[in-house]
Amino acid sequence: MEPVGSSYTSGSFVQRSRDFFTQKHGLPSNEVLCAAFDKTGRLWAGTSKGLAWFDGEKFLPVRPDGKSAPCAVTMLFCDADGCLWVACGPKLYTCVSNKMTLYQDYGEGCDVMDMAQHGDKFYMLVKGTLYRYEGGWQPYKNVEGRVRNLAVYEQLLYVSTDLVFYGLEGKRPRWKGMFPHLTHMPKASINALRFDSWGHLWVGTDEGVYIYDNTDYWLSPAETENLPAEKINGIAMDQKGARYFASDNGVIVLEKGALKYLGAKRWVPDADVTAVAVSGDGQTVWAATREGLSRITTAQTTLKAKADRFLRLTEQYHVRDGFVCGRHGISDEDLSTGRVAISDNDGLWTGLFVAAEAFRWAVTKDRKALENARKSLEAMFWLTRVTELPGFTARAIRRPGEQGFGNGDKEWHLTSDQSCEWKCETSSDEMVGHFLAFSLYYDLCADADEKEKIKTTVCAMVDHMIRNHYTLVDKDGLPTTWAVWAPEKLNHDEKWVWEKGVNSLEILAFLKTAYHMSGDETYASEYKKLIQQHHYALNAARHKVKDAHSCHVDDNLGFLSSIILLRLENDETIRALILMGLEHIWQYEKIERTPMWNFIYGAFTGRYCDVEAAVQTLREIPLSLIDYPIKNSTRKKLVYDTEQEQWGEPLQLLEPLPADERGVGRDDSNPFRPDSGRGTSAEDGSLFLIPYWFARYYRLIGEAGER
Repeated sequence: MEPVGSSYTSGSFVQRSRDFFTQKHGLPSNEVLCAAFDKTGRLWAGTSKGLAWFDGEKFLPVRPDGKSAPCAVTMLFCDADGCLWVACGPKLYTCVSNKMTLYQDYGEGCDVMDMAQHGDKFYMLVKGTLYRYEGGWQPYKNVEGRVRNLAVYEQLLYVSTDLVFYGLEGKRPRWKGMFPHLTHMPKASINALRFDSWGHLWVGTDEGVYIYDNTDYWLSPAETENLPAEKINGIAMDQKGARYFASDNGVIVLEKGALKYLGAKRWVPDADVTAVAVSGDGQTVWAATREGLSRITTAQTTLKAKADRFLRLTEQYHVRDGFVCGRHGISDEDLSTGRVAISDNDGLWTGLFVAAEAFRWAVTKDRKALENARKSLEAMFWLTRVTELPGFTARAIRRPGEQGFGNGDKEWHLTSDQSCEWKCETSSDEMVGHFLAFSLYYDLCADADEKEKIKTTVCAMVDHMIRNHYTLVDKDGLPTTWAVWAPEKLNHDEKWVWEKGVNSLEILAFLKTAYHMSGDETYASEYKKLIQQHHYALNAARHKVKDAHSCHVDDNLGFLSSIILLRLENDETIRALILMGLEHIWQYEKIERTPMWNFIYGAFTGRYCDVEAAVQTLREIPLSLIDYPIKNSTRKKLVYDTEQEQWGEPLQLLEPLPADERGVGRDDSNPFRPDSGRGTSAEDGSLFLIPYWFARYYRLIGEAGER
């Protein structure tokens, strides 16, 4: 199938990234209790062991009076004149020109709790007393109960306590108390108050965010999906209407009507965010936790720029002798501390990289793409030769000195020249990866000599399958566990019901590839036999077995095999059956918003393929592909599935979370799982590169300004 025309132009978009800061970066303590920007845009952090400010690279401490012992900073507030007010329990300081000066000590037990300012109205809340600033802080009104928070807007002023929510009203101002059991106000403890520019009061509680209209209406999390129900510790707002909530599930952003959860540990070092500060333009958000600070920044980028970044990371950290795999053994989020994994599926993962670079070469004619594809293709050739068994491919190869070499594992075999070991028990995964890479490189990249080499290799692999009754026979003379395409198994052994359709699709793709390259009628004859005598095309017409979205390995193999076969099969009768299978699986899987699968469906059917959803997922994929520990199961309002329980599968969601809120994973991982990750490995960039360059090649997406 040839590309037709571009259907979606992707311009620039906002990409988030983050950096963590701890004592190693100058913070007096990792326990950060509050944070605030001053009028110059400088960020200040109040920790359990003192105050510090950020100079753009590190934090610099500021001591009270320049010499006193540091204290726990419990509140920060920058007033309209640019003065930074610093509370250390009952002690109130001013901080001007990086100097902390004691303003007043209100005495033991009289902690300074909060400040609020609107226009010329400036108030402070201390235990038992509301203060007003009139050239200095003056007691204004007594407040009963244990005070918590303060908010002011024009003539409106509210104070929350442990029992009562007070509003100050009247020409002779007096407190009007609201009680949960007598009003519609929240029953949960109030932890944060903030007015927006129209006078709506945003109220952060132990049970989420409420919006109060200052009369009798409270918009609650129960009434809308777009207010969080998590415990809220703080509220910040930017000038563009976005709201930022410090919660016990990370930073929650309400922007353009939708919620975005920036949780631990991808976005914040600890799930319980104690405070949040945001720059006026909303481009920088600081989140305070007891494990340090997170700086979350936004910048404009493009999908092409992300692809370039992921390619650089892949080349730097994920290539071993041409093999492209994930990276293991990472510590402290430092990729240089790890090693390129030696996996069960080196052929599949490397094949995806070859495919991505083949598409990139076809689109851009960048010689580096051709060189990368060629280098990794040579590694795949090595997998086919190293076994010294004609047509039998290894899972992986390791050299002396590499992890595990010579450890006696029975699945690893030393070559006759003792130069390396190779892993046996090869599965259909490796075959799909090899045939995808070989077929694409053959058609898009190869010169005459390379075409001959690929043809010889592919035909040897298919000959091995045919010779061994459509199985792969290992070094011990026995078929491997998962490389089975035999009719007696797929059609007549019900234990193979899950693989029946997808393995039928695979072997048809393999045979068609061998015939395409060689013209040998043997392969055409076998292809015809499997279709006419063993109904393999009918098997492939419904190759997805619905499984409550619990296993995605065969889904991935099915979509990739569809690329191989539909590129080469021109008979409309057979194409119609294969497209039936593609239609069936995509309609079931489209809820996952997997870019590659959406693009495959669109490229070969020409129909609507949720390209916008695919592009959105590409945009959401984080810039770091480390498998950070992610725990979403503590979030409120998530909807869980139960169907997977019949297969004995663990907790999963009814619909996947966005890619930047869940754990990182390839297309064969489970995006419905709420929790994942350990922070010790990272995926290579192929998970982004192949869908991006596939879509560019088939002109499903284009970049603004590029032809």
